Amino acid sequence: MFHKIITGFAAAAAFVFLTGFGAGAPVLNVISASIPPHPAANMENIEKAVIRAGLTLGWQMVPKGPGRVEGVLTIRKHQAIIEVTFDARSYNINYKDSVNLDYRPNDRTIHSNYNGWIQNLDKAIRAQVTVL
Repeated sequence: MFHKIITGFAAAAAFVFLTGFGAGAPVLNVISASIPPHPAANMENIEKAVIRAGLTLGWQMVPKGPGRVEGVLTIRKHQAIIEVTFDARSYNINYKDSVNLDYRPNDRTIHSNYNGWIQNLDKAIRAQVTVL
């Protein structure tokens, strides 16, 4: 019986070590993603495209000034806050803050789900600015 307990404990410890329990993924920021040249690619239309992209994925998107939109995604007890900055040629998606996503500022890691949300938002923005 004692051997089974030790074996179970060792297996659990190995799992924790190998999966990096408590360790997050590096925070994904999207830097200088290109916006295709288009006559309609002006600041107003790009802002609308960014907001539309976020809303379709459940983000709350709030304009914060020329070329800046803040996005908030709340899923149960978790929250991600990002800032999308843009001009007529490119956009950026940057981490701003989070709640219950295990963000570690010293090594800039976060729960891996965050990066999936950012990848989805990036794809949605790309799709919206392509059809301006």
